[in-house]
Amino acid sequence: MRRALVMLVVLLTPACSIRGESGADARQGYLRQAEAICTRANEAQAAEQTPTDAQSIAAYVRRLVTIAGDAGAELAALEPPEADAAELDAKLVRPLQEQLQLARDYASTVEQTAAGGDAAAVLTLLGSAPTQVKVDLAYLREYGFTACLDAVDAGR
Repeated sequence: MRRALVMLVVLLTPACSIRGESGADARQGYLRQAEAICTRANEAQAAEQTPTDAQSIAAYVRRLVTIAGDAGAELAALEPPEADAAELDAKLVRPLQEQLQLARDYASTVEQTAAGGDAAAVLTLLGSAPTQVKVDLAYLREYGFTACLDAVDAGR
């Protein structure tokens, strides 16, 4: 369950301008910021206590989705290198927002089911956690991401 939910998460640094840098410097600056945040995101995910009972699952899922949502907002605010901006938006930022919406919808379903008191139904929902990766993993790999790949690819 944790791995399926971890893939929803890509955390990147708070909006930081990399203006004044050009070409490879801007790309490396962006990548360095992203990797540092993805490393922290992976650590935050690992630090989350996996629930041991059905009553704790909804809160656990919500915490993971909140982490992801906050990070997605930070990513969207991060200024990418000008030369890479359109491609990063198309292959990372927008697909990540789609993944985050699926995660929010899933968290709401889990919460509603848990509120109904049906522990078996909550446990059943664990098997239907969204696992489709919308982010372009090949592009991330080519760009130089490593920690961020771990954050979004459940198969790694």
